Amino acid sequence: MSIETIIERRRAEALWDPELWDFVERVGSVDRADLNDRGVLPRPMKHLEDCALQSRLDAIDRNIQYLDIVDGPRDCWPPEKGWLSPWWWLRLRHWTLSEFARRSLEIGPTPVVAPPIPVHPDFEGIHAGAKPKLFRISRVPWLMPFLEEGQVRFAPAAGYKAMENDGSRADDEMTKGYRRAGARVTITTIDGRPIEALGDVRFDTTRATPGELPLPYWMLCASTDFDPRLVVEFPGGNDDDGVLAIFDPEEFRRRAGKALAAALPHVVGRIAVIDYYDDYHPPRSAISPVTMKSMEFANQRELRFVLDPGRGAPITKDAYLLTVGSIADIASVYGADGRRIAGTGPASFLV
Repeated sequence: MSIETIIERRRAEALWDPELWDFVERVGSVDRADLNDRGVLPRPMKHLEDCALQSRLDAIDRNIQYLDIVDGPRDCWPPEKGWLSPWWWLRLRHWTLSEFARRSLEIGPTPVVAPPIPVHPDFEGIHAGAKPKLFRISRVPWLMPFLEEGQVRFAPAAGYKAMENDGSRADDEMTKGYRRAGARVTITTIDGRPIEALGDVRFDTTRATPGELPLPYWMLCASTDFDPRLVVEFPGGNDDDGVLAIFDPEEFRRRAGKALAAALPHVVGRIAVIDYYDDYHPPRSAISPVTMKSMEFANQRELRFVLDPGRGAPITKDAYLLTVGSIADIASVYGADGRRIAGTGPASFLV
């Protein structure tokens, strides 16, 4: 569905309120002493270059097209609920367009996203309001050992930063942060003299010890909902892509936890449904590199399994393979064409 169609539909709904959104941005971006001075504009994105501002709008529009659901289960959620609310995205879009207007900047063409592909009800996940499931997109030759032998590959989080030519995967999974306009930040020297910040100030949280030694962790990425359009975004390069669908994630977690306890008793295993945030309007809670990502990745609807050795010895230098045993009784592998290749589940992920 085009962004124009989505916006037209949402305009008729009660939570469409640009005036309120403007007020919220002003309160959050203007010093209290200047709130009543209409000559002072809320400009959290003031220092963002024009091309980066356009990229930001593209990311928002792209995610709206991916995530918007007609009569969705969270249509009544206000934007304060975060990225799961459709109004969070529409408010971000409004604020971004306001910055375009302040610059008298022409808006580029909207990125085109293919319309949603209807899937079998068993492939709808928590974002669609259904029961929890897990989906992992990869090459079928790599998914089959996962299904038949339970070979679960955990990649070192630090390695994702090096995937420079893979926009869907490349990210710094050891450090996350947000930005604040320099004019709203007070910086002083040790003796109290002020330092003027000329651009944005970035506040980062890094997984490290107090002595700044990295605290590595390993992870397996999956999605809470299956969107066939994502198969195109995660190409293996051999025309043999597919998806592993785990229909009983609680049972998989039980088996994986048992295997982990036997293989790596000093390692903590946990599951994180990723929370997406905006760099320029960050949440009030602390930002975690393990459980949070910037909003441009939200269409992936990621859930990750994390192996965390804490301050103990690293698990390995590279990837770690944990064997949990066959999961063919609770999962299936499907080809990109939708047909089931092996396992237990519907004959196709297509309707």
